[in-house]
Amino acid sequence: MLGARHVVAIDVSRRAVLSARLNAWLNGQRITALRGSMLALPAKASFDVVLANPPYVPCPADTVTRGRRRAWNAGKDGRALLDPICRSMPQLLKRTGFC
Repeated sequence: MLGARHVVAIDVSRRAVLSARLNAWLNGQRITALRGSMLALPAKASFDVVLANPPYVPCPADTVTRGRRRAWNAGKDGRALLDPICRSMPQLLKRTGFC
């Protein structure tokens, strides 16, 4: 976050959002931590940098929707979130931005 003017963190996990807020507060940093999906960001959102760590472990069924195991569930082929995130980059990034 050093040098960043504004940081937005988004996660589907309530605990992850609370942890980000607490860590920022403890370190004297200001962030906007939101609960939700980065795929639901408004089209007008525009970022210089996007960092993502989506689930990447293939799971035989999409039945895991809650709890810690949800963090690993990347669908049958392991790309359930990775592909939509990649497709959304042109809309999320500024012209000179990077992912």
